Amino acid sequence: MKHLLLTLLSIFMTLHVVARHYDLTSHRISTADGLPSNTVIRIWQDEKGYMWFETRNGTCRFDGYEIVAVNAVPPPDSVWNSLQTREAVWQREGQGRLARHGNDGSVRSWQLIPPDIIGYTRNDHFHVADVDEQTEVISTYGNGLFLYDKPTGELTHIQKDDRHGVLNDNYLTGVFVDHTGCIWVIEDYIGINCLRQSNLRYTPLWLVPDAKIQDANNIRCIAPFGNHRLLVANQMGDTYYYNSQTDQFTFQQNDRYRVYMAHVDKKGREWIGTRGNGLWCNGIQVEGLPSKQIFNIREDAEGRIIVSILNGGVAILTNNQSHLLMTGKNVHDALADSDSQLWVATEDGLFLLNKQGVVTDSLPGCFACLLAGDGKTIWGGTTDRGLLQLHSDRGKLVSKSYTKGHGLVSDGIYSLTTDRLGRLWMGTEEGMSMLDVQRDIIANYKISESSLTNVFCERAAACLEDGRLLFGTHNGIVIVMPTTETVPVTTQTSITGLMANGILSADSTLSYRQNNLTFSFSNFLYAHLENVVFKYRLDGFDKDWSQSAADHSVTYRGLPPGRYTFRVSSSNGGDVWSEEATMMVTISQPWWNTWWAWMLYVLMAGVVLVTAVVIMRKIMQLHRKLDIERRVSAFKMDFYNRLERELRNPVNVVQGAAENVQMSGTSKTTVQSLRRSSRRMLKLMDMIQQFHRLDDLELQVKAEQDAMNEEAEKRFIDIRDAIHAEEQEFRELAPPPINEQTVLIIEEDRDNLTHLTDTLNPYFRIISCQTLVEGMECIEEQLPSIVLIDLTADEKSALDLTRRIHKERPALAVIHLSSFNSDAHQLRSLRSGAVDYITKPFSGKVLVERMTGILKLMDHRDKDVNPAVSQEPVATTQHILTNPKDKKFLDQFHAILAQHIADVNFSVEQFAELMSLGRTQFYKRVKVLSGKTPVQHLHRARLEYAAKLLLDTQLTVEEVMIRSGFNSPTHFYKSFKEMFGQSPKEYRNTI
Repeated sequence: MKHLLLTLLSIFMTLHVVARHYDLTSHRISTADGLPSNTVIRIWQDEKGYMWFETRNGTCRFDGYEIVAVNAVPPPDSVWNSLQTREAVWQREGQGRLARHGNDGSVRSWQLIPPDIIGYTRNDHFHVADVDEQTEVISTYGNGLFLYDKPTGELTHIQKDDRHGVLNDNYLTGVFVDHTGCIWVIEDYIGINCLRQSNLRYTPLWLVPDAKIQDANNIRCIAPFGNHRLLVANQMGDTYYYNSQTDQFTFQQNDRYRVYMAHVDKKGREWIGTRGNGLWCNGIQVEGLPSKQIFNIREDAEGRIIVSILNGGVAILTNNQSHLLMTGKNVHDALADSDSQLWVATEDGLFLLNKQGVVTDSLPGCFACLLAGDGKTIWGGTTDRGLLQLHSDRGKLVSKSYTKGHGLVSDGIYSLTTDRLGRLWMGTEEGMSMLDVQRDIIANYKISESSLTNVFCERAAACLEDGRLLFGTHNGIVIVMPTTETVPVTTQTSITGLMANGILSADSTLSYRQNNLTFSFSNFLYAHLENVVFKYRLDGFDKDWSQSAADHSVTYRGLPPGRYTFRVSSSNGGDVWSEEATMMVTISQPWWNTWWAWMLYVLMAGVVLVTAVVIMRKIMQLHRKLDIERRVSAFKMDFYNRLERELRNPVNVVQGAAENVQMSGTSKTTVQSLRRSSRRMLKLMDMIQQFHRLDDLELQVKAEQDAMNEEAEKRFIDIRDAIHAEEQEFRELAPPPINEQTVLIIEEDRDNLTHLTDTLNPYFRIISCQTLVEGMECIEEQLPSIVLIDLTADEKSALDLTRRIHKERPALAVIHLSSFNSDAHQLRSLRSGAVDYITKPFSGKVLVERMTGILKLMDHRDKDVNPAVSQEPVATTQHILTNPKDKKFLDQFHAILAQHIADVNFSVEQFAELMSLGRTQFYKRVKVLSGKTPVQHLHRARLEYAAKLLLDTQLTVEEVMIRSGFNSPTHFYKSFKEMFGQSPKEYRNTI
């Protein structure tokens, strides 16, 4: 009897055991991601959570984000090659067969590698590992991967090009399972493949399996349409009925006007909203609406039909009468709450209207969908601000936001619905997110490896009677089976690295120069990386915790010396955070700010003071000596003058006496001696006088020499004028400058003006004038971007002109050139309004670089001061160039861009190939020269081309969208509005 009961129990359990369904996603790691070699020998995980990869070219460490080459001792080879799991021992039987000997005595054997592969590879190679309590994994060399389900004893085969699509190759040389359940597979000569099991139960459905046209499975509408029936429509205009009990699609019809929404009201009337063919009720078109572009149809508690219209506002239909609100707005959704207030989601924001239809409050943003929650809560999905939890407080909007910083997979929310447990499910442009409102927990899900399957369509979501959720994507329908409980995964956060000035540092005590710190961190949650968010704080620098973000590193620049403590915590969604990981870092004081340096400063100050006293005493002594010499010199001059005056008196007496002596009969010899002596004294006095006049004679000689050189100077001026004329002709034949900016040079010295013109002419358009009076007239006529003024000739007038320019044209930059390098001259220059002061002599290259920096700064300042977007198409902002090769490169770039502007499939790789560059090199060079990526250039050019078509042609907005290279209306309308501030139709009507 006992054996019978055990047998019946075994049969009963067997009947109720169902084989597991594995939904796997992959993340490949190769040399392109930093792996030293694609030939991997073994994988292991340490106690902290780091993954270690031993390759042919060395060992490296992986924290989920970055690979770092680190020397480490691998585990014993016997552990890696062991064919043993927790509940079984696996044995090779040869020729590709593998047997499992369970601890319970069970034995099973499989042919895992086909004989033909064994005959080719001659390698009977297996690895096994435990995945979880129910699953074991086996890797093979030649036949991919196998997952063994222990409750059912069934094998799930995963190989290259199967429905899972997660393996690159079937030749696997090893397998390892980490603490979070990720399966790490070594693919021979290819690298590592990390396989993660999805914790979301879902089933993919396609309207047209294996469709050759992508729009056949691009879902535009999912709407309940009667008992157990939903209306489903695609981008091609095909309409289907979906039976939720049989999961079968029935084709209904095809209409070139796509169905965007359907609704069956309380009276049983069937409403159909189309994109381009208006609104229909029971097969009859509804007249009187401002536009035929219908986005959504809803019904309020009073039975009124609320219609959301593109460029038509909201229409409320009651008894075949329509009441229009907010006409002209691009309305994507509208619903009425329990207080009869109307919530309207538009591309310009969310508007709250009272019962009388008057707007009482609004929120900015581009809203795509609305959903009524519990009580008076309204959920709003935006294209750029994430999810908003809303309610009305006396006509005022109160909101709480959920963004990527709070754990959402994306800030673009396009569809919303709730499950039976009241949890909110969101379809985004990068996957699916779920919000457990009561527990404030967020979980994210990646549906498949197909990027289009993770892009959800606007308002295409529904909850079935059996609890399943339907979501429309750009690649079919996803049917989600929600689990009954959401359990957040917690783990320990670790700080994985510290970089000082871009160099990895193992020391927490750094010099004052190492003040740019980058902290890296991870929680090693490899199975849930898309859900992980971090928050961090640097004690001693941050006043509060940062907003949580998905970035796994943070950089602090220019930290002053001191002690800091870095703290970081992680969460996989909601408000469940791990314990803080901390790291203390000390930035040492510079040597000149230490105590011994200050002692040295005091000592040096004392020495300087003593030295200064000694020098001052010597200076005072020198001044005294100079004063004495000046007094002596003055005394000598006075003495010479007095001596001359005094000598003339006795000479006059001597001469008179000589005459008297001669008249009285004195001898002739005596008289001659007296006269000779008097003449000698007069000669001496003349010599003294000539000595005083020596300086005046030297000045007279110099003046005579200047007169002799006047003719030579005139000939020199004629030769110089001829040379200047030839130089001007040469400059006119020179190639045009590489930049479009105009530079005005005001310089009176003609030689210096020629030098400046020749230096700047290859880079800018140069205009010049030689007087300050002509300078202001040139500014008003030519409107230059920058002005160079030489202060040497007339500093006061040049400063007055600068003040006038700064007052009348504050946006015009002025640079002063001067021969004076004192601080006083520089202060007068800068206070007059000049942006820079350059002293002579200077390098021409330095002048060009400083002018380039000023022009770039002016460009950024203008954007910050006037951020309004013009309604006219504008050219892409041109960065300042300093190399003619860059000009040639950009001309070729814009020429190719203009040729392929309407090509939807034109990629960056094709662009780079046409430019004869690699993708990475091409991307970096365009980014450096223009400040924008090639994708941004292409995106902007397409929008400008679309704006031109709107103005110059009569094409419809959809035809303009297609001709300008767009294939998504939502993306086109959103991008056009962001650039021009208006929708395409408004743009055409207002210009």
